[in-house]
Amino acid sequence: MNWFILSLIALISFGVDCFLIIVLKKSEKRYDAMIITLLYYIVVLICSVLLLIHTIIKKSKNKILSTYYHDTKALLMNKDKTLVACLITSISFIIANYCFYTAYKYADNATFVELIGSLNSIVVLIGSIIIFKKDYHIKNILGMLLSFLGLYLITRKKGTKHLRIH
Repeated sequence: MNWFILSLIALISFGVDCFLIIVLKKSEKRYDAMIITLLYYIVVLICSVLLLIHTIIKKSKNKILSTYYHDTKALLMNKDKTLVACLITSISFIIANYCFYTAYKYADNATFVELIGSLNSIVVLIGSIIIFKKDYHIKNILGMLLSFLGLYLITRKKGTKHLRIH
């Protein structure tokens, strides 16, 4: 499948996910971020295990499902630091989601939380430059600066009341 189409599906899915989290946080019950995060991971775990079982039993011809099975098998059999990297990634993901969902509770406008969160691509770019010694161009630097400028322009008001820390 085309990477662009998959990216658009992910974009819409993340948007729906974030919107529904906002709905839960802003409801009269004001659900706790830890409960939302915990339920999220339970559902992801169940779906992932079912998907893995399906790919093992059915020996799926589907390219995505067979890749999922082979990647999982290779990861579990790997003796190097790959499993450690996955553990660190998982912990980072849990912390990020918890902080993200909690930020919705305190932000006057949930869009600001989303805007800041969407700047994670800058962390990926900087990490790629530092760790993988990837080349960067002036357009990369300009893109980062434009992203920060856009965030500033969207979130600023005459005062800073909307950015207050509780």
